[in-house]
Amino acid sequence: MKAFRFLFFLTALFIIPVFSYAQTTTTPVTPSVPFDTTGFPLWAKDLRRAEIVAFGSFPFAMFLSITAMDLYRYSSNDWDIRYAPWPAKPAAAIDMTQDEHLTVLASAVSISLTVALTDFIIVQIRRGKAAKAAAALPPGSPIIIRRPQSGTEPAAPPAADQGQP
Repeated sequence: MKAFRFLFFLTALFIIPVFSYAQTTTTPVTPSVPFDTTGFPLWAKDLRRAEIVAFGSFPFAMFLSITAMDLYRYSSNDWDIRYAPWPAKPAAAIDMTQDEHLTVLASAVSISLTVALTDFIIVQIRRGKAAKAAAALPPGSPIIIRRPQSGTEPAAPPAADQGQP
């Protein structure tokens, strides 16, 4: 019974101030505004994209590098079960050395940077093709850019003929 009283007192000690603070705050609520990226130069957007691709591909590159190192160690040690790769690794497995860990990390970073560089090259080629296509248009022809309609304004319905059934 004493434990129940103690838990009740402890809960009340921490919960009551939270509710009383929540009732007394008068900060005005401001609506969220979408982030405007039009002010950034193209190189900054490309750098951000490369960063996202590199960090996003790093876990996959790390898994690939660890698996490749495990298979290399297993094959170079005459298929000894103590060097078996991850799914078949026994409890008495021999761990990687610090040099092998650094090699795995360096290869994972290299793979993820290569993926980011490849993505950058593909984007540059596509931009170049789009610029050539825009330059090949006859002078005075409009360039139409299709974008999704923003969610703030509802689409206007098409006008219907009122006179005909």
